[in-house]
Amino acid sequence: MPHNEPLGNVPTRSHFFDLSTEVLVEIFSLLFFTDLFTCKRTCGRFYAVISNSILLNYQIELQKAGMLDNPRCTLPLPIRLEMIRTRELAWASFDSKFTTEVQVPSHSLELYDVTAGALFLAKKHLDERFVADGIQSVTLPSKLEDALSPEWKNFDLRTTILDFRPAVDEHDLLACLVLVPEEDQPLVYNVHVVLRQYSDPDSNHSAALKPSIHVYRVMPYEGIPEASVDISGESLAVVLVFPTSVSETRNNLFTYNWKTGEHIKRLPIPVFSSPITFLRHDILLQPNVINNSIHIHQILHPLSHSQSSNVAFSFSLGLPSLVEGYRVSSLSFRGEPGPHLLNECPKFTPTTRPYVHDPKTAIMRLSMQIASDEDEDDQRHFVMIVHRQALLDLLKERQSSNRTSSSRHLSWDSWGPSVTRWLEGEIFLSDFTIDTFGQRCVQLAPPRLGQYENSPRPGNRIHIFDFNPFYVKRVANGGEMLSLLTKLGLEVYVVQGNFSFSFGPGGRQECTEEGVFTETLTGNLPYVEIVRTAWTESEYHGLCIDQERLVAIETDREADTGRILSMDVMYFG
Repeated sequence: MPHNEPLGNVPTRSHFFDLSTEVLVEIFSLLFFTDLFTCKRTCGRFYAVISNSILLNYQIELQKAGMLDNPRCTLPLPIRLEMIRTRELAWASFDSKFTTEVQVPSHSLELYDVTAGALFLAKKHLDERFVADGIQSVTLPSKLEDALSPEWKNFDLRTTILDFRPAVDEHDLLACLVLVPEEDQPLVYNVHVVLRQYSDPDSNHSAALKPSIHVYRVMPYEGIPEASVDISGESLAVVLVFPTSVSETRNNLFTYNWKTGEHIKRLPIPVFSSPITFLRHDILLQPNVINNSIHIHQILHPLSHSQSSNVAFSFSLGLPSLVEGYRVSSLSFRGEPGPHLLNECPKFTPTTRPYVHDPKTAIMRLSMQIASDEDEDDQRHFVMIVHRQALLDLLKERQSSNRTSSSRHLSWDSWGPSVTRWLEGEIFLSDFTIDTFGQRCVQLAPPRLGQYENSPRPGNRIHIFDFNPFYVKRVANGGEMLSLLTKLGLEVYVVQGNFSFSFGPGGRQECTEEGVFTETLTGNLPYVEIVRTAWTESEYHGLCIDQERLVAIETDREADTGRILSMDVMYFG
């Protein structure tokens, strides 16, 4: 530039701080909330932009709670922001908006599910005491008036139901695993998966080319199998486990594309126990009671249309080893909400619901039943909690190190203690197992000795375990939240690693495993536990949780049918 050119012609640099508020909000919306907090401390302008943006504050609350926004929600953004703040405070302080009873049909069985804001119950066969031949479902109340006249849907299958799995928010789907006798050979049965439209109980699912998928032909000598079905994305998995008198080679995992009805893998995969769970839409968790481990299978999708899909065993995760004379009698995994094909709000989520839980941030619950070989009355029950993302991180790490590692098994010590937490199931009433949703786990416990001595019906205690790391840190640091919980008279326990501190009269129940495991049962996943000690004068037998509510259940124990007698819903939002 010539030395005599006027300085006024020199182009000025635009500065990041000079960007408009709208542009800054758009940029900040790409950040995680912890990074937004860092940006707020940068300068007064950033502090004002972030603090005054309803969009950014809503995003912060979603990420802190482990939630996804519902883009199809019709509610204004300020209302959605207020709703999520109110519901998180309600859950944290055990302050339900209302409690109401929902009438239950008299012909139900103890085959059930709670998901997508609905309760599903197996419908008892008219002539067979413990046989289900239909499913009945009711939308759980979100307003007090909703409970006055509940509308039950009926899915009549008219044949024996082995298991069922709803995929309502993702696909408007109910998948039922049924047992159908052959007309000319009534002692021979065929196992089918029947795919029904949830919104229209009498209709087959509109996206299923084969609304009834044949799985297996059961011969008379094989007996009736235990069965499990699960769905994620377009993948459907079925496990059949036959009585012990039948060769274990007949126990198999079957995988399908439920929309086309085609096998993902033509040959079934040998398994050793019935529950099956999707970790991700293409990853399956299958507990193995024989060698006390978790098998991980991956669905391999083709790179081109000329190739076919396949299912391959990836590796196994070891669990704590047992003392000689003890064995694992049952292992089952569950994590709600289940994973979706895309990491976004499911298509059929109601437009009145502003947000849903992000499956990636959810916890998963492993239920372990242990039996003694010498004493049939010596039964122990333990519950292990782990974040879904922790298992996905293990998978990613494993896949990246495959070239340097030949082992297809990870010992418990190499993966488990740092990312899990163990609870002793014996101290809880465990008739029902739908006890985790998002990052919360709930348990029902009987009254402590000496409690409610003048009460005709002692009240149960409800324990809520919150494994949200940001909430744990908030309570552990003290301040307003901890003060609120203690003022409300709740027992509060903050557990981080081997260290814990408590506020309240009760004293925390430790997980005691003496004489069962070869080493001390170690898990360092932090959590906050709150206990409502004087909750209600009702003797419930089970407790379930979904995204918005707790469902407390009383069953018919005298008749030993497992039938649900009454159901109270506590709504939190």
